[in-house]
Amino acid sequence: MEERMAKLEVTIYEMREMIGEVKGIVSELSKRVDDLGDNVSKRVDDLRSDTDHKFSLVLWEVTIWFMILMLVVSIWSYLILNIV
Repeated sequence: MEERMAKLEVTIYEMREMIGEVKGIVSELSKRVDDLGDNVSKRVDDLRSDTDHKFSLVLWEVTIWFMILMLVVSIWSYLILNIV
């Protein structure tokens, strides 16, 4: 009986050690997941910022080309109307 109790105590002690190890592993994994989440969030923000910047540049380019086109059409119209 005492031998069984001693084995049970050893088993309980080993289980507590294993639980402590599992808690450590879970804690480490939790930190890694948080780090990955932060990195993904930062990358998404960077991509969003880059996309906004590129869209802004394209918008400016389209606006400039539209203004040039309107200027050419206006000059052409003025010349046609004054010649006729």
